[in-house]
Amino acid sequence: MKPRRVPPCKSQRRYELKRTSVVLLAFLVGSGCAKNSASQKAPEAAVDVPTATATVMPFEETVSAQGRVGAASGSDAKLVFATSGIVRTIFVRVGQSVEADEALAQVDTGGLSYAAQQAAADAASAQAAYGGGAVGQSARTSARAKAAAAEARLATLRGGGIGASADRLSAAAALRQAQLKLDADRRNLSRVQTLYAGGVSPQKDVQTAQAQVDADVQDVNANQAKHAAAGLAQSGALAQARSDAAQAQSDLRAVQAQSDVQRSTAASAGAKAASARRDLINGTLRAPNAGVVVQILKKPGEAVDPTTPVIALGQRRDAGASLSVAAGDIGRIHVGDAVDISVSETGAKSRGKVVGVVPSVDPTTQAATVTVTGVPSSAPPGASLRAQIVVSHDVALTVPTSAIVIDPQSEKTLVFVRKGDGTFIARSVIVRAGNGADSAISSGLKAGEKIAKQGAFDLLAPAGGGG
Repeated sequence: MKPRRVPPCKSQRRYELKRTSVVLLAFLVGSGCAKNSASQKAPEAAVDVPTATATVMPFEETVSAQGRVGAASGSDAKLVFATSGIVRTIFVRVGQSVEADEALAQVDTGGLSYAAQQAAADAASAQAAYGGGAVGQSARTSARAKAAAAEARLATLRGGGIGASADRLSAAAALRQAQLKLDADRRNLSRVQTLYAGGVSPQKDVQTAQAQVDADVQDVNANQAKHAAAGLAQSGALAQARSDAAQAQSDLRAVQAQSDVQRSTAASAGAKAASARRDLINGTLRAPNAGVVVQILKKPGEAVDPTTPVIALGQRRDAGASLSVAAGDIGRIHVGDAVDISVSETGAKSRGKVVGVVPSVDPTTQAATVTVTGVPSSAPPGASLRAQIVVSHDVALTVPTSAIVIDPQSEKTLVFVRKGDGTFIARSVIVRAGNGADSAISSGLKAGEKIAKQGAFDLLAPAGGGG
């Protein structure tokens, strides 16, 4: 027989309920304090994320592309002559492999060749007349020297320099001397006349003194005539100097004008000769890149012009791969650029090069086509590829691209720089270029600074934006 369970008394139940409430309250208070303590300490703790160092190093700027192993469908190029004419020769056959710049066809270049020879002869004649600039330069130098000498003589005469008015100065000096002598002899005559009137000097002394004064007057008159003649001579010399200077300037302008005409003629003849050479060169149709002749659309004897397709050139089977590139980037890509290729399915990697650029843009996809070689040998035809086409080489401050984040609120480009205490601070930067794995920073960061390599998005919320 089971013992009967005795229910607790009311006072005992109240005690147990009270004890349970105290324990529960203590547990809740303790839990709340612990949680509050943890929440207060968490922001102070250093965040443990992988870091990288901003480093100045060689940097390859790349353009992203994707595509498949093999030639792109519809990638045949229909080639046209850059000039009009009659097809004389087709150098290739359908199915023939050709290299870049290989001659494919040629129009009748007889007239073009004659025109180029005639234009070259005209250019040589014009250049000889101009003297390559030497003859014209010599004539201009001589004319400038004559003009400068004439201007200098004119300036000297205008300034009344000794060299310009030597005769007049000499005549003026002689006139002054004659005038002084006349004045002195007149004083002597007056003195002798006074003495004669006083009975001191004989009459012959008066006559002698008078004769001397008369002679002095004649001498003064002669010197005045000489001085006047010298002045007229200086005026004539000044007029002649003006005329000489004007003539020298006119000669200089004529020489310069003739030289300019000769130079212009030589330049025009040279441009015509270059145009004729281009026409002659354009008379041969050449392959823009390596490929296979898939169609011959014109025969010898048929007329062609820059709008008439003559030969269709397709991709070689060993062309490698065709990549699709955004329209805005196609202008930066050139034949010979290096390409880092990755096979999407297997991850196999290789470095190839660009062998063809088709700049026309598909209006639907807004993309252009680039052909490359150097695809990993393990990649089967049709395998999808990812690629980075190297479009420039430089030395730049470089960081991993994974370290860069965009603040969705401020739209700033940020990296998180590690401080000395192990915490991180957001820093606004300007990214100049990228190549997938790395990015080149143009401002906002210094070489040697440590930054968060990954997990920067986790740091973005507490940081509250960039600095």
